[in-house]
Parts: sequence; C-alpha cells; structure tokens
Amino acid sequence: AQLQKYASVGDIRYNEFTQSSYTVGEGLLQHYNLMKDGLETITDYPYVAVVMSLALQNGPSSLPKERYLKTLLAAGASPNGFCDGEPALVYAARNGLEDCVRILLGAGADVDAQMNSFYDTALGEACARGHAGCVKLLLEAGADVNAKADNGRTPMERATFGEHMDCVRLLQASGKVSSTQYGAALEEAADSNDAAAVRQILDAGGAAAESCSKALLKALDKGRDYLKPEIVEMLLKSGADPNVENWNEVPALSLACEKGSEACVKLLLEAGANVNGTDKMGDTPLEYAGKPACVQLLLDA
Repeated sequence: AQLQKYASVGDIRYNEFTQSSYTVGEGLLQHYNLMKDGLETITDYPYVAVVMSLALQNGPSSLPKERYLKTLLAAGASPNGFCDGEPALVYAARNGLEDCVRILLGAGADVDAQMNSFYDTALGEACARGHAGCVKLLLEAGADVNAKADNGRTPMERATFGEHMDCVRLLQASGKVSSTQYGAALEEAADSNDAAAVRQILDAGGAAAESCSKALLKALDKGRDYLKPEIVEMLLKSGADPNVENWNEVPALSLACEKGSEACVKLLLEAGANVNGTDKMGDTPLEYAGKPACVQLLLDA
C-alpha cells in the first residue's frame, strides 16, 4: 500500500524493453513485486538493475531519495540490497548520500559489505571522496578501519591520497588505525608531496621510524623544482634515518645532491647523514652533487 500510493508520482520514464512509458512510482511498485517473488536483480529493464536503484539512483526529482528509501524498507526490501551493481550502503556512501547511509545503517545494513573482495567498503569509498559526514556515521556503526580495497589501500590511505584531512582526523579519532596504516598513509602523503597531510599523520604519532624513512625516500624522489624541504625536515625530526638507501642502494644524501636541493642536503647533514656514504657502485654524495652550493656543503661537513 505504501508503494501503491506513489505509483502515479514521479518523472515519466520510457522502458525500451517493453516500449512503454511509466512513472518512476509505477516502476518502483513493479520492481518491488518482482523482488518479492524472489527476483532481487532485474536485468530486463534498462533504467533500473535492482530495486534499490529506484530509491538511491533513479528516484523522481519531485520526491527525495530518503523518502523513497524509507518506503522500500518499510515494504520489506533488504537494507543489503544492491544498487547499480554494488551494496546500497556502498553506493550511498560513495555518493555522499548521508541521510540514506543513516537510514540503511538504522535498518541493519552490513557496515562492511563489499560487492566482492575486489571492491571497497562503504568507509573506503566515503574516505576516497571526502564525505566526512558519511565517514562519521560509518565509524559510529563500527566500520572496519583496516579493510582494504582491491588495490590494497585502506580507508586512511584513500583519505590521505585524496587530501581529505577531515576524514583523516575522523579515522585518527576512532583510535583503531594500526601503525601499519599510518605508515602506508605517510608514504602516500610524502609521495603526493602533501606537506599538510604529512604533518597531520606525524602529529597523530602513529607512524614508526621505519615508515618515516620510507617516506623520506618518497619525498626525495621528486624533481628539483618540486622537492619540499619542509617535508624532509618533518620526517627527519620524527625519526627518519638520514642514511636510508633506496632500492638501488643510493643514500638519501646522494639523492638530495643529485636533485641539487641545498636545503635538503643541509637538513640531512645536520641529521647525521654520512658524507662518505656510497652507493653499490662506490660513488659518494660528492660525485652526485652538481650544484656548487651542494658541493660546498659536503666539503664543509
């Protein structure tokens, strides 16, 4: 009955399969009846793949998505139904539909649902797109902050990579972020040359010295005009090894010399970098230095 009263309401849609027009309300009623008979996914209709799509994706402009969603749930639809090929909660979180996230969680949606192991959870999707309101609701519902997407990134990494610091702060405040997550996020921030994100993560105190060293190499792996000495300084002060070597056994000091960054060379020397450190070919930082100012710093050390 709740669905029936909306049957004449909403935008007019055209069904190419049946070659007939219908209102979104009529489509909602039709799809619910099919779902009730055990057909959760309807592939014959080009506009709507599953019943939740009507509420979250293709609802009429004259009625809010939240009202349609409540109607579906009150009529017996599962809060774990799919929308556009993924769990409704994931779809709502990714698109910043905060009220819909709240409704679905209240109806018992699985907070850590994924379409399969290759896709992200609602928390990861919300963090990736900076939907802080959705992140807060999901964390309050007990979402797993350590869940990984198919690319191995956690919610913390996705929030950091997207420079969504409000989401990073919410994750930190949960107290459930592992040191491994902090380390991966720190490397991501350094690789992105994001000084604000590096500072935020270091201030949280969750990154180990080894992670700081790895992040230092990421920070130094930039073109001369893009190196940020402030990131190098923060990482060194937080415990990064000034003598850390990259995959090719080139010391951090040699990398800084190669880039011609006088400021970074000075910071590394002050932190105790070995001026005579060699790579696997036996070359020292002096042989990497091409800028006179860097050469002088090495000679004065």
